Amino acid sequence: MDEGLLRQIEAEGSWLELKIRRQYQALFTEGLNGMRQASTLVAIHTRELGIRALQSRELRLVGWVIKFFNTYLRAVINARDIRSGYNLLKQYRLLAEAALRHQQSALVLEMVGHFRYYSLVAYKAGLLFLSETFGFDLGVLAQLSCALQSETTEAILQVLLHLDQDPESEQQEMTLRGIRKTQARLAAYFLSRGREDLARLIYEDMQQEPLARLQIIRQELYCTASEFWEFTDRAENFYYLEPALRPYAEQFFSWFQGLTSLPASLEGVPGSLELP
Repeated sequence: MDEGLLRQIEAEGSWLELKIRRQYQALFTEGLNGMRQASTLVAIHTRELGIRALQSRELRLVGWVIKFFNTYLRAVINARDIRSGYNLLKQYRLLAEAALRHQQSALVLEMVGHFRYYSLVAYKAGLLFLSETFGFDLGVLAQLSCALQSETTEAILQVLLHLDQDPESEQQEMTLRGIRKTQARLAAYFLSRGREDLARLIYEDMQQEPLARLQIIRQELYCTASEFWEFTDRAENFYYLEPALRPYAEQFFSWFQGLTSLPASLEGVPGSLELP
C-alpha cells in the first residue's frame, strides 16, 4: 500500500475493518461471471456493515464501505458482469437510503456522485443496461428523499437528469427511453407530493424530445405490469406506474403539446425491460 494510506489506516485504527473488506473484495471479484451468488452475498454484508456504522455514527467506516462499493463497481465493469452489477447496485442504493434516513446528506450526495460517474463509465463500456439500472436506483433514491423532505432531493434529481445520452444505436435508444421513463415516473411522484417545481425541472429537460419518442415512453409506462415476467433477485419492474400516480403522469405529459391521447385500457402488457 501507499505509505500515506498506511499512515491513515494506522491513525484511524482501521486495520481490522480493512482486512475484512479486502477479503470481501477478493471474494466479490472471484465470484464475477461464475459464482454470482457469492458476489451478491458480499454486497449484502458490505451494505450491512455500512448501515451498522451509520447507526453508531462511525462515519469514517461508512467512508471505507463507500470506497469498497466503488471498487466492486469497477470490478463489475471490467469483468462486464451486468447481472452482478444489477444486484450490487441495489445494495449500494439501500446504503444511500439508510444514509438519507440518518440525515447524512453529505454522504448521500457523495454516493450519488459516484453513481453518476460509474453510470457514464458503464455506458461508454457498452454496458447499457447497467447504466439504465443506475437511473432507476437514482429515481428511487430521489423519491425517498422527497418523501423525507431532505435537502438532497433536487441534487439527486439533477444527477438523474444528466444520465441520458443522445442515442446512436437501437440499443442506446432503448436505454435512453428507460432513463426517460424513470424521470417521467419521478415527475408524476413529485406532482403527487405537491412538488410541481421539481416536476417542471424534468419537463424542461425533456421538452426538446421528439414527440414520437415521448409517445413511446408514455405508452410503455402504461403498458408495464407491476411484476417483471421473469424471476429476478430484485423482483421489481423498473417502469411500473402505480395506478395512483397515473393521473399525475397524465398531468405531466399534458405539458407537452402535440401528444395524442392513449387508449384507457393500456395495462398489464409486458414493457420493454429485458435483463441481460
